[in-house]
Amino acid sequence: LLETVGKPEQALVYALRAAAADPADEEAQRDLIRLYLQLGRPREAREAYVRFERWLRDEFGAAPSPETVALATSLPGPPLSLPPRSSSSPAPPARVSLP
Repeated sequence: LLETVGKPEQALVYALRAAAADPADEEAQRDLIRLYLQLGRPREAREAYVRFERWLRDEFGAAPSPETVALATSLPGPPLSLPPRSSSSPAPPARVSLP
């Protein structure tokens, strides 16, 4: 709501709190990424995505939803890439439902 009334800096404070309070809340993670972009901070947006993707993979063996991946692929800069998993580990499921 703060974002839509022209207060993206305040919205960012709340998005940071929401993302930290529940790292599995993918919508909160997307809000954080979008706000960083709106504020002209693409580096932080990329870092937020990478941090979330790694956390999701490490904690649940899962990948972000297609919506979150689409947002990440729209980020400015080179394509996002992470270190490959070891060949001995199984591939994570495409998506997992969290409580």
